[in-house]
Amino acid sequence: MRQEELIGKVPTVLGVVDGDSLGVTLPHEHILLDESVFFVEPTEASEKHMAHEPVRIDNLYWMKTHWGSNLDNLGLKDEQLAIKETLLFKQAGRGTIVEQPISPILPAHTPVAPTPPIMSRTLSSVTASSVLASSPGGCDAAM
Repeated sequence: MRQEELIGKVPTVLGVVDGDSLGVTLPHEHILLDESVFFVEPTEASEKHMAHEPVRIDNLYWMKTHWGSNLDNLGLKDEQLAIKETLLFKQAGRGTIVEQPISPILPAHTPVAPTPPIMSRTLSSVTASSVLASSPGGCDAAM
């Protein structure tokens, strides 16, 4: 496609679409993510068990003040839940999600696992939502 043919178009993980078809857009989302590279073991003996607790309302304050010391807080890894939540987004009349990887803020050698392109395409196909994969230079079709 020539550059002038892309005016008003947006590259998604399933291909180029008309910009008017995007609908309400969430511009900075993490659909699936593994940030366990940031994990820091709690230093207090009384808090060590918190490293492996699920995030819950009763421990939310601790999670917010020790965000890097809980593995559950550092990941969104449930693909079925991601599909379910993306479907809820679509059913609410919304249209587009911009998947924002965290890799641009990390050194190049840091092993972080953002949403794989195949999962972004699967989410987009299954939910009929547009998914844009953002990169340091902007959105690109992660194909």
